Amino acid sequence: MTDSSPVVAPVAVAVELRPTGFPTLRGQRWGDGAAETLLLHAGGADLDAWGALPALLAHHLDATVVAVDLPGHGLSDDPWQPERLPALLAALANRPAGSAPVAVVAAGDTAAALLRGAHRLDAAAVVLLSPALPESVAAWQPSPTVPKLFLAGSLAGNELARCRLAANALGGWAVVVGVPAAAQGTDLLAGEHLGTVVVHAAGFLRQAFARRA
Repeated sequence: MTDSSPVVAPVAVAVELRPTGFPTLRGQRWGDGAAETLLLHAGGADLDAWGALPALLAHHLDATVVAVDLPGHGLSDDPWQPERLPALLAALANRPAGSAPVAVVAAGDTAAALLRGAHRLDAAAVVLLSPALPESVAAWQPSPTVPKLFLAGSLAGNELARCRLAANALGGWAVVVGVPAAAQGTDLLAGEHLGTVVVHAAGFLRQAFARRA
């Protein structure tokens, strides 16, 4: 029997992150589970781009989900320095030994930067919505120890093919899911496709957290 009861999503509370050497980041937190999932939007957007995804992930994973504005975006402090994005991602994802596992969800150019620097991360997993990938990632450092989930619009040109090439080239546990849409990035969360993203992302992260437990 299918449970038809409505989802009661956690309520968001305001948070501030102060990664060493970077501006203060402001955002919101849902849930209070031990494991944490951090959501990072694409450049030029803000945390509102995630819509209902953070609350739904917190509910389905029974975990803490945090979405923040990147520097110079939304309510976070200036400046925005795109060239420092890889170092910021490492500062956010790598926690002290013994800390609860952290997974990172990112979109667009932020997802591409996350993927390129994944070999430097001690993340439980990364989830990548339409990463802005080059034609080839052959020169990128493999990251076989970091589980990766790629979500891309199957009708968005050659985006899905690039994700498959990247998954093979970078190694390790990698899953590529094509969403039947021409949308890209957080636009994949609109309408009927939100449920598809939630099911795949929550299932993948649940397995990744279990492996790190």
